[in-house]
Amino acid sequence: RYGLENNTSFNFRKRTPNSNNPENEGGSSNSVEGKMPNNSSTSLALQMSYTPRMYYTVRNGKKRDHHSDWPTFTAAYKKGIPNGAERENKYDLASIEAVHDIQLNMFNKFSYSVSTGTFLSKKELYFPDYKHFYTIGWTGSDKSFVSEYFLPDYYRLHTDDCWAGGALNYTSWFLLFKNLPFLQKYMFDEGLHIRYLWTPSLNYAECGYSVGFNKVARIGVFCNFNKGRYEGVGVRFSVTVPHTG
Repeated sequence: RYGLENNTSFNFRKRTPNSNNPENEGGSSNSVEGKMPNNSSTSLALQMSYTPRMYYTVRNGKKRDHHSDWPTFTAAYKKGIPNGAERENKYDLASIEAVHDIQLNMFNKFSYSVSTGTFLSKKELYFPDYKHFYTIGWTGSDKSFVSEYFLPDYYRLHTDDCWAGGALNYTSWFLLFKNLPFLQKYMFDEGLHIRYLWTPSLNYAECGYSVGFNKVARIGVFCNFNKGRYEGVGVRFSVTVPHTG
């Protein structure tokens, strides 16, 4: 694995782009001038998910899951395996997660996810081996505002230690602006979103409001905080392709 380097010299916001070498990229190994040294990786990942008491139907011999009153629990384990290289990853990472969508009634829906994990050992660790948390980063996304973080730059949210975090989403056809009579004929819903992430070096939170159109597109405005300090505000939108079948 090789460290990344910029290959552009100009963008519209800054004449000289910032380096895309993340901070602390050297990991547990000695960094070379602040950059990740070339290294080798062999890893094994195991994951198991389970949803208790899932309602389902069987049609034409095919089982189709519908919903459950319980969350889906996921346990994961990842190990860096020594392979004899001069620089190699050697670590053990374990995590658990719970995700649940709750249809409150025909107009309101609530969803949440919580996760926690830790590195059980990290004899030799590099930046790609860290636990990274998905961020939209750019203004647009193909995600539907479920559990991702909206405002941080790519690779900003990561840890080589322990973490705990979660996401809350509440959507309604009649939340704020949709209660105005002249807007009720339009097909859109409104949503409130909260995100939180704790690591030994982060105490990060986001909150925001969004508008969705037929489960295909959403646009929202969000603000974020780190260690109780306001960081900024931004607009994000998403366009998704509904699953069929």
